[in-house]
Amino acid sequence: MKSYFLLLAVVFTAATTAVAQNYDPVKTLVMLNQLDKAKTDIDKAFTNTKYTSKPEAFILKSVVYSGLANTDGKKGTPVAEQLFAEADAAFAKFKEMDPSMALLSDPMYQNGAVNLYST
Repeated sequence: MKSYFLLLAVVFTAATTAVAQNYDPVKTLVMLNQLDKAKTDIDKAFTNTKYTSKPEAFILKSVVYSGLANTDGKKGTPVAEQLFAEADAAFAKFKEMDPSMALLSDPMYQNGAVNLYST
């Protein structure tokens, strides 16, 4: 019985760790241009400290927020300004965590930087 609970605990821990740092679902939503859903998912994920332990979380947040701020319904509004401010803060945190900015070689993340600084 003890081994069953130990096995269950190990599986649960492994599953939680794997999900906690998986950026692919949000990246997929960004590629499908479902930015509202991506924002909801990334906001939820940011409550997990393991998710935010890597620079990729912050560049991804910057991509989502800057892309959302550039959508037709939000562009030029106070909501867009708030989204840009949060995207800029996330990008600054990304640069702080990864001074080499190696992730910017990924075209998906390049678009986020372009969206952020094209306003």
